[in-house]
Amino acid sequence: MNNGWIYPPGYQCTATFMLYKSITQPFTAYAVLFLPKGTPLNALTLNAPLKPVVTNMQKLDAPFSYPLINRNIPGGAPKGEYELAVIFFDATKPYRTRADAFLDVSAKFTIQ
Repeated sequence: MNNGWIYPPGYQCTATFMLYKSITQPFTAYAVLFLPKGTPLNALTLNAPLKPVVTNMQKLDAPFSYPLINRNIPGGAPKGEYELAVIFFDATKPYRTRADAFLDVSAKFTIQ
């Protein structure tokens, strides 16, 4: 998936997270799809509630890639701007909001 792309319903949407620099601290990571009105869904299952992809992982060596989405966009998908994000939090500290992340990678796309 490229940032800013426009997809019609029925189109095959593919997104892969790529890591080029190792993470050397314990972390918890989430894969999140934000709908046009800001509702967050688990990007891997496309449902709620959000669940971590990994919890308290000690490190992650680069290069690393992980498929996030590989599916056709359903005909009834809400039109508008979406955001797909992979968000990493320090596993040794409390976190409540996205602003608490030490790494936040995202791409925006539109369904029309």
